[in-house]
Amino acid sequence: MKDIGIDLHLMTRGSSRDYRFIGKSHVDRWWSEYSKWARFEAPTIIVESRRFYLSGITSTARRDRVGTPIRYVLAGDLQTTDDCIESNAIRIVINLLAKATDELEVKNSFVGLAEVFDKIDNDMIEKALEDDDEASENVLAEIKKQLQALPDAAPSIPISERQWCSGPTKGGLRALLATAESVLRSGKFDGLAAYLNLADEMDAQLALSRVRFGGIVVKDGPLHPKALARPLISPAVGLSLFLIAAVALAAWWFIPTN
Repeated sequence: MKDIGIDLHLMTRGSSRDYRFIGKSHVDRWWSEYSKWARFEAPTIIVESRRFYLSGITSTARRDRVGTPIRYVLAGDLQTTDDCIESNAIRIVINLLAKATDELEVKNSFVGLAEVFDKIDNDMIEKALEDDDEASENVLAEIKKQLQALPDAAPSIPISERQWCSGPTKGGLRALLATAESVLRSGKFDGLAAYLNLADEMDAQLALSRVRFGGIVVKDGPLHPKALARPLISPAVGLSLFLIAAVALAAWWFIPTN
């Protein structure tokens, strides 16, 4: 298959085999630092520079041995320096995110997105989960094929706010898509676009304090993207100053006075 410039990581489970990444002995779970703001079993979107993460994609067809619906997690990294391939890779990711945000807006779930993964032969997935290298390659190749077949997203309208927060409204999700495209094109980690299902506006401000620009959609956020003021100091710097002040105060308190 033609190189699409994306290294994909798919996590799912079988009827008996527990959740694991297909065909990968080790995957950098960079998204784990957002776990305090998102329940990954529910719909979640995280986009950083040149990488993305989608979780909470619940199958409409596959079940485990006790009848519980099986979930999918899809993460990916842009893996090319070729401008043409990279442009196509970003287009594929944006088309995927467009489908995800459309599903969130209409159904508050990734049901339609799950149908993309459910097209993959279940027996092939079961074999891949048993460390069958050929089956693993076929599963990932089929995912790439399905992603390439997604319809092109409508052109996004750039958002003027450098950092913003919104609820999962049409305007907020469209802004998320536009910001995600800018973040993906960023050559270094200075942007973030995310839907974090446990976060509130203060959490969004904290998450964005590490980056130069970005936007976060939260469940109970404002109807329209709201500009967030950057803190004067980052949380890490603030904690350091607090600890220094605490040590200085303790030292002063215990100094004998003669």
